[in-house]
Amino acid sequence: MDIIPNNVNTVEVVPNKKTNIIIKILLIVFCIAIVFFVGYVLGRENINRNEKNISMNDVQKKEILRNDYSIAVPLNWDDVTTTLIMGPKQGIYGPTLSVVTEKLNKNINIKQYTDEQYQNLVKEIDNYTLQKEGEYQIEQNIPAYYRIHSFPLPEYGIDVTQIQVYVLKEKDAFIFTASEISSLFQTKLPMFEEMIKKVKIN
Repeated sequence: MDIIPNNVNTVEVVPNKKTNIIIKILLIVFCIAIVFFVGYVLGRENINRNEKNISMNDVQKKEILRNDYSIAVPLNWDDVTTTLIMGPKQGIYGPTLSVVTEKLNKNINIKQYTDEQYQNLVKEIDNYTLQKEGEYQIEQNIPAYYRIHSFPLPEYGIDVTQIQVYVLKEKDAFIFTASEISSLFQTKLPMFEEMIKKVKIN
């Protein structure tokens, strides 16, 4: 789950009877899918123990270009939106790398900014667990801060762990968030960090 500034207007839609039936059918299908997925995850646990750490040297790469930044990612990762880059799914969940940009309207240092983000995380995510945090270094030598945290996704029956890196350049804030199922996170962390550290902010 990526924390995006709360500046989106919402519109309440009241479902009709037909919509309610469709929703109930979808819920039944979703519950069946969850049962199969739990079996899949349990089966993956033994395989995960034998997986080695993955580095960017182990994969073919391509560069994702944006107005404000460019970043090298594995060749088989897809840029599915303007802010979300997704790796191959395993079951119903796959590794993701999201980039959120924010224009700051006040003078603020990296620690003040990340403290504000932390308060939002604790407020908005149930059972949020902070694992570690501290100053971070990207290749461009721009002030940065990182945070590794985890939280459950009860609707999917899984736990997710993320590394979130905050970068400030003048009045622009960049939040890079790499996510993976908690049982697979450590094997992907070297690749996540290499992608984030090599980001080029224009």
